[in-house]
Amino acid sequence: MKRSLKLLPSLLALITLSACSRKHINSKVFTYPIEVQGYVCDTKGKQPLPGATIRNKRTQKIIATNSTGFFKANAQESDVLVFTYIGFITKEISMKSLAKQDTIQVFLEEDTQILETPYITAVRNHTTKKISIFTRFWRGLKKLFNGNKK
Repeated sequence: MKRSLKLLPSLLALITLSACSRKHINSKVFTYPIEVQGYVCDTKGKQPLPGATIRNKRTQKIIATNSTGFFKANAQESDVLVFTYIGFITKEISMKSLAKQDTIQVFLEEDTQILETPYITAVRNHTTKKISIFTRFWRGLKKLFNGNKK
């Protein structure tokens, strides 16, 4: 009898934990991450785009392609991946549309509107020299005595 009374609190805790965990499991749908890998290339020459960024819209995690345009990412079936590269049109791909492919190839198109828009890349500042009154006077005297020669 004493032994069963000692086990009663741990048995109650176990029952409470199992009831809470069942409620939690039933309220959420768990999905496992899917590993996606592939290459990001341009549409014209089919050249790889090193440094292209892939952003998961749900988690906001960002990865970049390596020097050969290869990437590897983990995402869930409901996620959307956003592919971007400077000078190219952004492309969004839903994980549902990939249909469990092993390796995917994403082609980005050049953005011609960006190339036609002029951009200022640098601004040159001109500085003016401040000349003291004494320097101006001295130069004036030199010109006077040298016959306006420098």
